[in-house]
Amino acid sequence: MRYIIGNWKANLNLEEVDNFCQEWNVATPNEKTVALAVPCVFYAYLATRKIGFTPILQDISIFGENGARTGEITVENLRGIEPPFTLVGHSERRRDFGETNEVIVAKAKNLMRAKITPIICFDLEQMEELAKLLQEFAPKTYLLAYEPVDAIGTGKNLSGELLQAQFKLIRQVFAPGTKILYGGSVKAENVAQYHDLSDGVLVGGASLKPQEFAQIVERA
Repeated sequence: MRYIIGNWKANLNLEEVDNFCQEWNVATPNEKTVALAVPCVFYAYLATRKIGFTPILQDISIFGENGARTGEITVENLRGIEPPFTLVGHSERRRDFGETNEVIVAKAKNLMRAKITPIICFDLEQMEELAKLLQEFAPKTYLLAYEPVDAIGTGKNLSGELLQAQFKLIRQVFAPGTKILYGGSVKAENVAQYHDLSDGVLVGGASLKPQEFAQIVERA
């Protein structure tokens, strides 16, 4: 199974979301999972529609239960409309909100208890500690997304040899069988180079454009 996960981040409004859905008419191949991490205000709206892709969330609360947590979205809030996946630990959450590996793994725990698969994002500097924190969990219960910060949103492609060396190191550090996606300025024109290295891709800006994202799905 290959995973093509788009991330809209804090983009689009309701009209633009509807326009995207109207333009999106891609039949997903059986061997691929296609999902879009959408702003939470659109999740319930999209989760109840037949739209040809799977909407998922970009983050989840560290609090595992409902209660006096104004502004938070807990896994309990999602009962009945649970996404199959949720991003946690995206580089922007680490940078802008100071999220640590401990916080991120705590969020991942909440998701796993709710039978939602976390997609845990990381860069090389967080890798060793993250791998230790994940030792108690079976690799099949989560996905990883390698996000080299220098490549995110920059349009820069890591060289083939460098990326091969990095993925070799990553697979040595994490448990055998762990599924690892690549995220870093992924576009239709470069997605094929990640096919043999990774188990899929995490796509940022290119996932906002239906035709571009469709080409990524086709080529990934």
